[in-house]
Amino acid sequence: MVGRRQLGKSSLLKALERRYRARAGTDCYYLSLSDELLLPRLAWEVGLPLDTDLDGFIAHLTLAGDGNRRLLFLIDEADAFVAAEAGNDYRTLRRLRSLSEEGRAYFILAGYWELYRHVALDYQSPLKNFGEVLSVGALEPDACRALATEPMARMGIGYQEETALERLLAATGGRANLIAIACNEILKGLGALTATQGRRGIGEAEVGAALASRAMRTALDGWEESISADPAEARLGRMVVYATVTQGRFDLETLAGRLEAAGAGHILTRGLERALEFLSLAYLIGEEDDGRYRYRVPLFRERMAKRGPERLLHDEVMSDNDGR
Repeated sequence: MVGRRQLGKSSLLKALERRYRARAGTDCYYLSLSDELLLPRLAWEVGLPLDTDLDGFIAHLTLAGDGNRRLLFLIDEADAFVAAEAGNDYRTLRRLRSLSEEGRAYFILAGYWELYRHVALDYQSPLKNFGEVLSVGALEPDACRALATEPMARMGIGYQEETALERLLAATGGRANLIAIACNEILKGLGALTATQGRRGIGEAEVGAALASRAMRTALDGWEESISADPAEARLGRMVVYATVTQGRFDLETLAGRLEAAGAGHILTRGLERALEFLSLAYLIGEEDDGRYRYRVPLFRERMAKRGPERLLHDEVMSDNDGR
């Protein structure tokens, strides 16, 4: 399960944990890693000493499994572990894959760049073809509407105009965290209004103020850090955004032309494709059926347009030229 932060990976894993723990015949364990050390956490979860080695852990699973119980491990924040495994010939991952293939235990890993690299790009990784890759993105339209309306309704608050609700849903592009931020900002505004005017409805003004709030700007402005941990890839990703964000929809040829016109020189097609892939994983853009790309969150485009993307692109090009 791959995707940038704040798109709901942890929430999905915890929902799976609740579902499977209520199911007879399944032992489900959720663990969130803070570093590359997975094995001690696995051992702790099943009641073994922290210093249990890999052979001891696998032997325990073999003895614990009586053929009638399913063991499921939900491993969150797995990037550091996967990166460390690459330098250790994937010793642990190879054994975990064998356990899964033998039906003795199953594993769901959640993470971002490092996990994605080793699942999709590293053909030597045991994660390649290990299982289905789920890219976490937008909520479904009905879920977006429910998130924006049901908690409000429980507090006796509704939308005065359908257009206000539709504006909120369209602007946030299906991102659950942006909907939640907008709703929180709306509640703050309504709290001040109800104290003086007794209003309990959400209108265009409240939605507009929430979408323009500092909290929303802060959430939107963290995108540069979400592109890639590799500085060169992150820089190219920024350049792609600066070159295309005012267009809305674009294709690879148009992108290459705009970058060359800005003075970036010739950039290999594979590099551009990789940048587009990373930006898609970050839920900034998405590829359509005709091969063109579009920005997923209209509010992000509005925010970037105000920052002067052409000037930002020029700065990136000049900083690269200065470093040569």
